[in-house]
Amino acid sequence: MTPNEIKAWFTQIRKEQYEINHLKQMIRTAELGLLPSGIAYDKDKVQTSPEDTMSKVIAKALDMQKELELSISVLQQKQIEAEKAIQKLDDSDEREVMRYYYMDTEQGKPLTWEQVAIRMNYYKRHVLRIHGRALINLANKGEKE
Repeated sequence: MTPNEIKAWFTQIRKEQYEINHLKQMIRTAELGLLPSGIAYDKDKVQTSPEDTMSKVIAKALDMQKELELSISVLQQKQIEAEKAIQKLDDSDEREVMRYYYMDTEQGKPLTWEQVAIRMNYYKRHVLRIHGRALINLANKGEKE
């Protein structure tokens, strides 16, 4: 793979990291929707339902949760592959840049180059150079295997 193809692959994983966080939030929201809420009685209106709508809602939420968990599992497998690729890098700064930018999030959102630079205590320009070197090194390691 070329450095650009590797970058595209990691960028896809970065997007999927955000997707994992979004799916987890959807699961939490669905779970919270299943919790009983306060009951409000209205004197003027009485509603009866021949169907058990609560069991339908619960069944739908559980199905949704299973689908989301399956999606998360698939995405996490891709992250494992990305981590294996990152571990092939000899330089610790290169590994750190790749992990921060492509794998880490802050409050569910991927890190920006500025945030990576702050965490590493480098200028953004230097972090981008390290990133470029990492992509070239990953491409070279892929050719050797």
